Amino acid sequence: MGDLRPISLCNVLYKIISKVLANRLKIVLPHIISEYQSAFIPGRLISDNIMVSYEVMHYFKRKRKGQTGYMALKLDLSKAYDRIEWGFLMAMMSKMGFHNRFIELIFHTISTVEYKIVHGGHEIGPIAPSRGIRQGDSLSPYLFLICAEGLSSLLRRAERSGHIRGCKVANGAPTISHMLFADDSYVYCRATENEADNVLRVLHMFEVASGQQVNRAKSSIFFSANTPSDLRDRLCTRLGMVPASNDSFYLGLPCILGRSKKVIQNFLQEKMEKRILSWEGRFLSKAGREILIKTVAQAIRLMLCRGAALSRHKSIEALVFANLRDYNCPLGKQAWRPLQGPIRLVAVYKARYYPHSSMLSAPLGANPSYIWRSIHESQSLILAGAKIRVGVGDIEVLNIPWLADDINPFVTSTHPVLAHSRVRQLMSPNGQCWDVELVRDLFNQRDASVILSTPINVGRGDNYYWKHEHSGFYTVKSAYKAIQMDKGNWSHEMEDLVWKRLWKIKIPPKVLHFMWKALTQCLPTQRSLQTKHVDVPAACVFVTLVFESITMFLLSVNSQTVAESDGRVLCVNRHMSDRFLSGSSPSRTHLVLDQWCYAQSNGFEPLMVSKNNHHKEEHWSKPEANKIKVNVDGAVFQSTGSYGVGIVARDRNGQLIEASTILRVGNVQSTTVEALGSRKLESDQG
Repeated sequence: MGDLRPISLCNVLYKIISKVLANRLKIVLPHIISEYQSAFIPGRLISDNIMVSYEVMHYFKRKRKGQTGYMALKLDLSKAYDRIEWGFLMAMMSKMGFHNRFIELIFHTISTVEYKIVHGGHEIGPIAPSRGIRQGDSLSPYLFLICAEGLSSLLRRAERSGHIRGCKVANGAPTISHMLFADDSYVYCRATENEADNVLRVLHMFEVASGQQVNRAKSSIFFSANTPSDLRDRLCTRLGMVPASNDSFYLGLPCILGRSKKVIQNFLQEKMEKRILSWEGRFLSKAGREILIKTVAQAIRLMLCRGAALSRHKSIEALVFANLRDYNCPLGKQAWRPLQGPIRLVAVYKARYYPHSSMLSAPLGANPSYIWRSIHESQSLILAGAKIRVGVGDIEVLNIPWLADDINPFVTSTHPVLAHSRVRQLMSPNGQCWDVELVRDLFNQRDASVILSTPINVGRGDNYYWKHEHSGFYTVKSAYKAIQMDKGNWSHEMEDLVWKRLWKIKIPPKVLHFMWKALTQCLPTQRSLQTKHVDVPAACVFVTLVFESITMFLLSVNSQTVAESDGRVLCVNRHMSDRFLSGSSPSRTHLVLDQWCYAQSNGFEPLMVSKNNHHKEEHWSKPEANKIKVNVDGAVFQSTGSYGVGIVARDRNGQLIEASTILRVGNVQSTTVEALGSRKLESDQG
């Protein structure tokens, strides 16, 4: 029975009930589950705890001095879902304050389980379990978190009483005694026999109450570098666990990163190679290989053109293969999270690397961890796209991007008073507007004009937003796009209507792929091969004494000549291909007529469409009866570094009721200008 993995098959009605209860339950989980648990909690990422754990392991590795060492217990719970005692789960929910009716509903969902086993052609059962929760049930992960909170509570109580003392990676950093990853966990304490006994006592208490059991065969211990080897042996014997090796894995990731990153992360390359071999890529068409590269490899070069050209945007002649180094933008997400709120990850990294500054101005520091070195790599990317929305003004005036100017959101004035000043000191006493006289006295003309045009979110805190996304949230797509725009690989001015329409044609991918290669001079013609130093004759196989190029082959060669050359021609119409293979030689008229009929029958649209056809004139439409319509429009004047907003209010008959204009200094996007105009209208209306 040790290998039994019961996964119940639930009917549709139960799945609906379970999903409803799970949606209700996950709303309150962030308020009742401690911050040491990050799995399955809305608003939390399991990567946060992983990054904190990596930082602790880096602290263990570099701690070579001191009399007291530290140890980290990597715990694995054996069949965690199947061992949960129902009474313990109900008691935990009652202690957390859940209503009795809700607890009864949860109890009915987990206690009405029946299993049937087919053995030797005979059905055995039903078997009614007395503990455990379903595998694969949408409600089960949340119920397990409630049970795991019992272990977290016991560890926190032991820490408060001084029986267990956690680890601090730096002065001012929070003490970390444990980290939970659903049914996996780390426990950090001092490497002493006394604290080892206290940890065993806590684990035994949790096992008896919850029914869980620590699998000591799969659990292991990490020690700091200053822990003596004889003490390590005694602690491993006392805890019944083995010392962890440097190449051990946890949650699919290496536990410790050494100097050679290539050796540690070699498993990623091995996984990639296995997936590529399973695709049998040599039997795929060119279009199929394109999909292979985009989904698996992103590294195989198949075209007779520069690799850099492939990573440009589709609207400017590219297949959009991601540049692997530029596509490292997900690291920016980890650098963006510390700017969003007070999470434990922020407290640990701030105390270790930037105790007296912000994430945007943090230095790399001495002996940084691999995680921090990687995050710091994306600092320039975040700095270029992050801006602050001013609220209460509890931010520094200098070195913070808070001005309403997309080109340069930083203050350029150098008045000595501004060195340690806060933005709130530039506001009026009620915090609803700027102190105009003070701003004009302390700042130069440019800064003063931009500050006075920067809106204040009255009654709200200062928060960062991502200027490359309308929602204000950092996304990998917008970050990658911003990098490509800075490199000149993509811009709004470079968009070509022909290319945009080409990629939308509903034709077989291999034909579309052929068209792209032809238009970008990537077809392996004789001349193209010669430029790649391939020893081939320059003459065309169809027309002798003529150099074979893409233009000559597709546009200049007489169709009759091609048809007579053993029928070797690309034709998307099977009917026309059959006529070539049968030996008949159709005239140019028949070729054009047949292909025109084929195109009309499939509803193809022409590629070349005048841009003027897409321009639609906008007309003012009447509002409903007894309502007033307000139109807001904005304009950005790049030459003067300013923007303006026009607001017009009219009734149903089109009669002007009120109008207003605003002209301010700053470089912002047109959508932002219109949003500022709408906000100005709302504030004027009260």
